[in-house]
Amino acid sequence: GVAAAMIFGSLERLWAPQAIHYPEAMGVAVFGLVINLICAFILGGAHDHGHHDHDHAQGHGHGHDHHHDHSDLNLKAAYIHVLTDAATSVLAIAALAGGWFYGWAWLDPATGIVGAVLIALWAKNLIVQSGRVLLDREMDHPVVAEIRDVIAQLARCRVIVRYGIGVDNVDLAA
Repeated sequence: GVAAAMIFGSLERLWAPQAIHYPEAMGVAVFGLVINLICAFILGGAHDHGHHDHDHAQGHGHGHDHHHDHSDLNLKAAYIHVLTDAATSVLAIAALAGGWFYGWAWLDPATGIVGAVLIALWAKNLIVQSGRVLLDREMDHPVVAEIRDVIAQLARCRVIVRYGIGVDNVDLAA
């Protein structure tokens, strides 16, 4: 939606250039960058909070090192949003500088298209991650890798069955 509107607006300005008030536009772009960097700093601290590695005593003879991803997709979306805004602000500043100092008026709408592509790619990534959570399909989770390792180890074991009376009738041998 937003990326498509940006591309449409940029193409419109490429075909029918409009006058740009460079000092005012540069001031707005720099102000926007500063605000987005402050927000990214705040959200980045909140985004990293709670991500840690720790051991769990599993009670079966060996320890496990799990990295649990406790990320909140809403917080992550807000963080990505301000990062993409900051990136597009940097692109806008560069484009405005090129137009102001070198007369390259086409640079502003061209970087608008690049910014729209960045926003679309990052939005797609967030949609994919949200879909995994909504569908309970987090197949890259570290616990899944551990389960696969245990199954692989069991597949290499041969089962020795002892016939007799008692609880210990099955042994696993490597």
